[in-house]
Amino acid sequence: MVVGVLPAAMNEEAPVWSDLNNVVIEAAGLGRPLGAELIESVAEDVSYILQMKATAGPRAFISGDTGTWMYDGTDITAVTPFPFTTGGKPTLESWGTWCLGTNNLDPPKVWKNGGAFVNLGITNGNFTKCKQFIRRQPYVLALSTDTTLAGDTTAGCRVRWCSDDNVEMWEVKPENTAGDFEIRDITGEIRGGCPIGDSVAIYSDEAVTMATYIGPPYVFSFVTTLRGFGIYAPKSVCAVGRLNYGIGPQGIFQTDGYSFQLLGDDNFRKWLKDLIDETKRDQIVVFHNEFTDTVHFHFPVKGTSNWSALYWKLDVNKFTTGDVRCNAAVEREVFNVPLVAVGKDICRLTRDVQDWDGQTVISTIKTKWTDCETNGYDKWLDHVFLNGFLDNVDIEVWAEDIDQNQWEVYRKQDAARQNFVLQEAHKFQLTLTAPDDFHLSRVRFMGEVGAMSL
Repeated sequence: MVVGVLPAAMNEEAPVWSDLNNVVIEAAGLGRPLGAELIESVAEDVSYILQMKATAGPRAFISGDTGTWMYDGTDITAVTPFPFTTGGKPTLESWGTWCLGTNNLDPPKVWKNGGAFVNLGITNGNFTKCKQFIRRQPYVLALSTDTTLAGDTTAGCRVRWCSDDNVEMWEVKPENTAGDFEIRDITGEIRGGCPIGDSVAIYSDEAVTMATYIGPPYVFSFVTTLRGFGIYAPKSVCAVGRLNYGIGPQGIFQTDGYSFQLLGDDNFRKWLKDLIDETKRDQIVVFHNEFTDTVHFHFPVKGTSNWSALYWKLDVNKFTTGDVRCNAAVEREVFNVPLVAVGKDICRLTRDVQDWDGQTVISTIKTKWTDCETNGYDKWLDHVFLNGFLDNVDIEVWAEDIDQNQWEVYRKQDAARQNFVLQEAHKFQLTLTAPDDFHLSRVRFMGEVGAMSL
């Protein structure tokens, strides 16, 4: 069952399944990729989730377009007043017990272990906004900063960093280690960044620059290492070990910062390009689901209000598809489970699949039309044998004759291991649906070849 399944793409890799929706390929079969348990809803669609370990215990900061909330593992409370104005998509970063926030529109903000978010005191830093903060060593990098320098046209590819251990000192002076760098060869403006090993990968639409800490006096080195791929926005890339997985205009990629691979083939990338709504690039989310060792890619569908998902199973290097919305997520770090946001709902990610976005998540597994033995004879299908954990799985069997007429021959709730059919046909197709957790390790069609020669 180690196959890849994508609509209108790469189906030659799928000898059995024509459709796997909200299903993940596991080492011993197929199972559920996700689940959600509602914690609490907030007042706005969530833009970003950050978790941090503090002396008072674990925390998660949750940002909407204008507001922020704090989750302590039990309750979610608003941090007032709301720090951002409408129009930006905030991102967050931790600095010890402080939380930094920026939306590339307002002056960057800071929460200093209590009270409200206030403007970050950027001392003579020559910038008033940036796209993203990333912490590295005793520094914070500010990506895609604006500038107050007359005649400067490189603001979209400028990176600055604060002085060591002082997130409010950005003025470059001989007596401190603050600095800035213009990545002139990055090809386009900076879209976002992500930690990768000991460095930070800084992405544009079609290139990556590696920012590596080298210590004073130069502090960071910047080398544009790769071209031909990029990301849509800060949330469209994630770190898995010493690799990054992301999605951009060229497709879905895997990189270590010095080499890269576009996942899937040309047909898949064309299908993805036609499907994804690039005008909503800030809503695209990529995250690593540690429960199933799967990288999730969630994105709005062009021309609709729907969402689509792709699940890349790391141990088998195969995709399956889904239709689940997710607009922010963080891995399991300071809490025992990953946290995800579905619209305004803050959820724990679990393997016990319940409701997500107010709807039951349905998994669908469908085989190709199967012509057992030889296509020169009709077949008698006696029964279908299923093996695995199959509670609450529905089974459906369809038949097709030599003239391609199709009919339903079997439907049963709560699929049993052996499902008797007793029908004659030329081809058969099996569909399984599950609104709850399941695991399928084997399917066998049993019967005999008919006597009529065609």
